[in-house]
Amino acid sequence: MSLEYIFPSPEWGEAYCKALNESEAYAKAAKDWTAGTILLLVRDPPKELQERYGGSSMGFVLDLHQGKCRGVRWVIDPGRDEADFIISAKYETWLEVLAGRLHPTTALMTMRLRVEKGDVSTLLRYAQAAIEMVKAAQNVPTKIIR
Repeated sequence: MSLEYIFPSPEWGEAYCKALNESEAYAKAAKDWTAGTILLLVRDPPKELQERYGGSSMGFVLDLHQGKCRGVRWVIDPGRDEADFIISAKYETWLEVLAGRLHPTTALMTMRLRVEKGDVSTLLRYAQAAIEMVKAAQNVPTKIIR
């Protein structure tokens, strides 16, 4: 049996950063990204996760630069100064994106994914990188808590 990482968790974030670095497609799509860090924020996670991590929102600050993930930092109930870009969504929305049932660009345009900080037009220029980020996430063995 392979190891599964709880989404979200610090371990999942580390595995995700590694998966991004292993993705040639992501490296190509994001080779020009120099806009800074991105916080992927999970709002309204299940009660079990809130109790486990001691917060009502949680996520990962990804240090992304020119197609590489230079590091990841786990945050609980973050402030606006945590990252250059903050993209947030409810737990269930993130699960739909990760499963490939909801396209990240569609989710942004319909406000299911919310850009709380940063320039939306910058993110949209990197739509292919976002798609490759989802594909990389799908390579992380994931355990879902309901």
